[in-house]
Amino acid sequence: MNEEVRPPTPAEFAKVVFDVLRRGWTQKASARAADRTLCHPISSRACAFCVEGAISRAEFELAIIIAKRFDCLQSHMLDFEAFRESPPDLPMQAAIRAVRQEWANLTGAGCLVAWNDDPQRTQEEVLKMAWEVVGSLQGQCSREVMLDPAGIADEAAGLLRQGWCSEGVFSQGADGTPIRRPRDPDAVAWSCTAAVIEATCRAHVRAASLCAEAERLTRRGIKTNPAIAASSNACRLAISQAFREVVGDVFQPKLGLESPITMSDWNDEICSGGEEAAQLMERIAAAIRSGREGTG
Repeated sequence: MNEEVRPPTPAEFAKVVFDVLRRGWTQKASARAADRTLCHPISSRACAFCVEGAISRAEFELAIIIAKRFDCLQSHMLDFEAFRESPPDLPMQAAIRAVRQEWANLTGAGCLVAWNDDPQRTQEEVLKMAWEVVGSLQGQCSREVMLDPAGIADEAAGLLRQGWCSEGVFSQGADGTPIRRPRDPDAVAWSCTAAVIEATCRAHVRAASLCAEAERLTRRGIKTNPAIAASSNACRLAISQAFREVVGDVFQPKLGLESPITMSDWNDEICSGGEEAAQLMERIAAAIRSGREGTG
């Protein structure tokens, strides 16, 4: 292998685990597909992961990234079954052990599977702990890293797979009651725009709690804090730009619109359900990452 290949640091590996869990979280399984059936964490069908499944997925994704970067990608690495039988010789075990150990240190859990599958566990709690692991391993927690637009889009995709609704109600409760504010514990379904706002608010709250800020953020706090408002707006702008890039203008004449289609238009006039909305968000996340690599 190329001598320049550097294994990921524990903090870098932990950040990828966090990103994987943002896409979707599950219990009683390493990973699940969009239809909630069981699948392997490195399968192309996987869209929700337990903590251990996210670690396996992170190892797979980092292996592909490193191999492409150093031009040592082998064809079998893109075949999921072959990858499971013969993973590439990339030195990531030290980072994986460090992430597992730090997770155990912070939670006091002897088994990550049991901790993940606790009936009282929530995805928000898992994501908060995942980010604590990142911060502990790198020595600090950055709001800017937490508010990565691609990560926000991934997290929005996970929300939309949980439940989807029209833009007119923002989000919905289990009984169909309209909910017009983010971070409402009763919300079980979101529009595309609402999912982006919800994911952004959740990221801010996680960042705030890990940066030892005075109070847990409320909706008003997010709107009135200039620094928070600026980073939220920048994140949503990046997602809106990527949305236009992904969707293009193909729907504009179809809907009789004089201006480019908005995410709200797409959600209410084009989208057929939560899975299609989630896939759009995943394409938006990929477009943001692709643009970043192209300008990097």
